[in-house]
Amino acid sequence: MTDFEGHKRLGYYAIGIYSLVAISSLGVYPSLLSHIPGIIGLGSIIVLAGAFFPDIDHHASIPHKKFKQGMSLIGGILLATGVIALSPYLQSRISISQLPNECIIAVATVASFIIGNKAVSVLITRFRPKHRGITHKKTTGLIIASIIYVSVSTQGINLPVSDTYAPFLAIAWISGFLSHLYGDNMLSS
Repeated sequence: MTDFEGHKRLGYYAIGIYSLVAISSLGVYPSLLSHIPGIIGLGSIIVLAGAFFPDIDHHASIPHKKFKQGMSLIGGILLATGVIALSPYLQSRISISQLPNECIIAVATVASFIIGNKAVSVLITRFRPKHRGITHKKTTGLIIASIIYVSVSTQGINLPVSDTYAPFLAIAWISGFLSHLYGDNMLSS
């Protein structure tokens, strides 16, 4: 079984292999030459994401902690944004003497950020899958690669070269994901 540093090292190896695959595709598709830096650059980030993703299910892992922090932050921001969006409605309904409505909305926004942040953190802790469960399945890796492919190829991220990047980014995910499974000796299962 590999630790975070080992998975990072395997992720770097997977970037090398992925980069070789991308460069070797020039033999078949020479028109890709101008896209290779972008394909390798963006792909490298996705390779590392794939290499770290399976460990979001372990409470003490760095990927889990970063995922939990990021999602908690997003949860807090979304709830605070909701309060801000509702502020015209709230201002027309709230009248606490001696306090301007803007102060009340500011306090409500900060409070909702804290509540949203904590709520998402609790939900992630409560519903975290068991370690080396679903996040370590080859099927999960293929499903996420398919989502990446479809999202990018259907202009989901609105790149002018989405059809060009889509297969490479899906391969990047699979490269990183499989490097993680290799590090955990789970490729044969």
